[in-house]
Amino acid sequence: MNARAGQEIILQWNKLKGERAQFERTWAEIADYVRPLRAEFAGPRAAGEKRGQSLYDSTPLMAAENFAGGLYGMMTNPANRWFALKLADEELNDYDPARTWLYEVESRILDSFGPQVSRFYAVLPSLYADLACFGTAVFYSEEIAGQGRINDCVRPLSECVIAENAWGEVDTVYRRFALSGRQALSLFRDGLSERTRRAADKDPYALFHFIHCVRPNEEDGEGGLEARLSRSTYVEEETRMVVAEGGYYEMPYHVPRWAQAAGEVYGRGIGEQVLPDVKMLNRMDETAIKAAQKVADPPLAAADESVIKGAHTWPGGITYGAIDQSGQLLLRPLYTGANIGVAREMMDERRNAVREGFYFSLMQMVGAPNMTATEWLGRQEEKLRLLGPNLGRLQSEFLSPLIKRRFGLLSRAGALPEPPLELQGLRMTIEYVSPLARAQMAGEAQAVARLYENLGAIAQLSPGVVDTIDHDEAVAVMGRGWAVPAKILRASEEVRAARASRARVEAMGQGLALARQGAAAMKTIAEAASAGAAAQETAARAGEGPVEVGVGQAIALLRRALKGSRPAVS
Repeated sequence: MNARAGQEIILQWNKLKGERAQFERTWAEIADYVRPLRAEFAGPRAAGEKRGQSLYDSTPLMAAENFAGGLYGMMTNPANRWFALKLADEELNDYDPARTWLYEVESRILDSFGPQVSRFYAVLPSLYADLACFGTAVFYSEEIAGQGRINDCVRPLSECVIAENAWGEVDTVYRRFALSGRQALSLFRDGLSERTRRAADKDPYALFHFIHCVRPNEEDGEGGLEARLSRSTYVEEETRMVVAEGGYYEMPYHVPRWAQAAGEVYGRGIGEQVLPDVKMLNRMDETAIKAAQKVADPPLAAADESVIKGAHTWPGGITYGAIDQSGQLLLRPLYTGANIGVAREMMDERRNAVREGFYFSLMQMVGAPNMTATEWLGRQEEKLRLLGPNLGRLQSEFLSPLIKRRFGLLSRAGALPEPPLELQGLRMTIEYVSPLARAQMAGEAQAVARLYENLGAIAQLSPGVVDTIDHDEAVAVMGRGWAVPAKILRASEEVRAARASRARVEAMGQGLALARQGAAAMKTIAEAASAGAAAQETAARAGEGPVEVGVGQAIALLRRALKGSRPAVS
């Protein structure tokens, strides 16, 4: 294996690691106060070591966990279809074979996130917590060869360094990690150095360090990797030997960032924003505890040191010499007069600031008990607008690349249905229909619903106003906003066919009605003619002149017959 390549990768790791030293100091402080489970930035921690021993208040920890749970439930809830696939050509989305194929592909991708195939939903809360606290999280996705499973995991930020391309996208990740001898032999047996192989055989649980480098594949045609987007290299740190090489069709690392300062590669999270309040709250808790202890077990004031030495302050204790000859106490509790209530109010303010920093009210979707549904939706829309930029970044840097990666893995494994011929080569887009995305899109649907609610009163004054609305488009907007399943909405072609069929039925009904009316008219005219003939015959017998029926009278008879009235001949 190429030792020079291994040397270069280790040098790049050390360079990128050194450049983010200031970030690591901030992250270490955030980890100590907000996320102790990731407090490895200063060095590895012993397994089972107690963490967060300097904390006096658990509010920041619970706020971060609640935020992660809220994002999990509202963006990637396994009980919901949280994304949908669409074709870039909107007209083809109404094509029935296209809709059927897209729905089937969505279902299979969603199934691949389930526990039968991967640990995606089990590790996702950890990613959201890292993202919220540190502003940067690292997710890794790789197929487990020969097992029909996918390895989804969240890599600790302390293990990974990243670099961007010219467009601000993370395309390079270096990860330093440790494997036991048994694990190293399982993954790299043929590639390990002779010294490491012997040490691993001797002690299967000894730890060995490796560096995994994933970077753009710029060496076309080398090693049969010309079709791969990214190049993968594993290096044994101690010997600096390359132990495995390969490539990926899609970037396996996904690195979402909560917010980014100009010129910085790593993100900044909510944990950094609330850190001053968190540290203040911790100090206030410490002070309040001391003040409460002084009230519950106050210090003593004595006239002489000898009284203090003989003081028995435990329950039931007797202190001799604590009263002088006049009955005055020589030993008194010393109260400072501290107002603990004020400290409690200030601490509650800091707790609320920390909770709201992690969007507690939004994640819990809490509303006032007397709030109407419309008011509640309006307030949630306002709050969701504040999250909009961050959610957009989360979708573009994590969810979209993840779904594209999953589509590629399943497609190459032959686990997806073949697309119709009309769709081959067409570009697809991803539409997010999670509860949080639906809440963001519900504004348009609510606006349409309110329009129809108020339209009734206007239509009573001017019925023609209803014609100004495209009702089909209104239904489509409400369907998108409320994430109505696509399979219950008919395609445009089906709607046109149904309307044409209904129009034909109505036309046939009208024709039959006219035919019945015509037959009745002909019968009436025939009866009138018969009556006229009888009148003529009667007049002739009586020697009278002929009875004349004018054309106008005949037309009148026909009109009355068509209206359903029975005419009488006079």
